[in-house]
Amino acid sequence: MTEALHTCPCCGFPTLEARAVFDICEICWWEDDGQDAPYADEVWAGPNKDYSLTMARQNFLAHRHMYDAGEGIDVVEFPDANRLALLAYVNKVLDREVGLDPKRLGQLLSMPQSPHRPMPRSSP
Repeated sequence: MTEALHTCPCCGFPTLEARAVFDICEICWWEDDGQDAPYADEVWAGPNKDYSLTMARQNFLAHRHMYDAGEGIDVVEFPDANRLALLAYVNKVLDREVGLDPKRLGQLLSMPQSPHRPMPRSSP
């Protein structure tokens, strides 16, 4: 990615290649359907289902993804080491421990994220 990225309307990080083209933010997992501040309280259904942008923003601040706690997709509910590294960096930026470094963010976003489901416990 050589072009500047666009800011996600949910988490505020530059993760989208274009706006309003259903690009998915790999930090908060908001799918950018064009909803913005003037309509933030409306539930548009579509790709973000029952979440308004306002609800998704509140969820992001609470637990770093757009979904209600325990209701997210597997990659956010069962994060792998790559996602945990990304979230650690996001937390440092949000806590103002470090400034946003687009190159570092790009490196973290380029690492694949996949669910890391815990192994079920075996019965005795």
